[in-house]
Amino acid sequence: MKLSADCQPFLSGRRFSSHLEVKFDFDGDDHRYRSRVDWLLDICRGKQILHVGCVDHDIGSIRSKMLKRKWLHQLLVEVSACCHGIDLNAEGIEFMRTELGFDELTVANAVGDIPGEILNRNWDVLLLAEVLEHIGNPVDFLTRMYEKYRHCARELIITVPNAFAYENLRFIRRRKENINSDHFFWFTPYTLAHVVTEAGMSPGEIIMCRGGVVKPWQLYRNSRLSKNPLLRNNILMRIPLNQSNDQQSITFETEHDELRHAA
Repeated sequence: MKLSADCQPFLSGRRFSSHLEVKFDFDGDDHRYRSRVDWLLDICRGKQILHVGCVDHDIGSIRSKMLKRKWLHQLLVEVSACCHGIDLNAEGIEFMRTELGFDELTVANAVGDIPGEILNRNWDVLLLAEVLEHIGNPVDFLTRMYEKYRHCARELIITVPNAFAYENLRFIRRRKENINSDHFFWFTPYTLAHVVTEAGMSPGEIIMCRGGVVKPWQLYRNSRLSKNPLLRNNILMRIPLNQSNDQQSITFETEHDELRHAA
């Protein structure tokens, strides 16, 4: 799906409304309810990936997710042509290198000093999965990401938790909030697009998906979330970096069709 063109003046700050009703352009594929990992693996298959925040939270999280086949970096390495991981967590990177045998790794602040061999390569995807909600100033962070990587990466993919998630509504009814204590923000499709626009980029395709596993036996929930994409708990946004918007849009639409027919 995409934000309606009517939203563009508000995203760019040319117009203001204190009660904007945000509209979306849906297509038939938006009613397919899939997991975030499934979408990412399909998009990244056979490509050159630069994965920012590859460690996850800590070594314990890596061990636990590997046992369940849920650790994203491992799955990306298996399907991509190359997946290079960047993370500030030096202990986690060392564990990945020495204990798990991964060699395409760099300990670094993704918007700090990055080795030239990374910036001089051509990347198909710059991946920022479940990172932005941990950043205190997301506009500044994305602005610096754009300035640093726009010459070497074809597209940026961001995934974040969705504030409209069905699970959140259940807790709200009980007068509670259920949240990762390290998060600074909840996002919606519009607010994520607003942050991206303020950082100097143009929001592309938006895919509403499941942050965890889609369980086939949860028939009622799956049916409800298939009918209403905005209630899913994860937002995936594809953002063009070093191609014109028209060229990037054509490329994304072609890939989107290929993914749909392959599934």
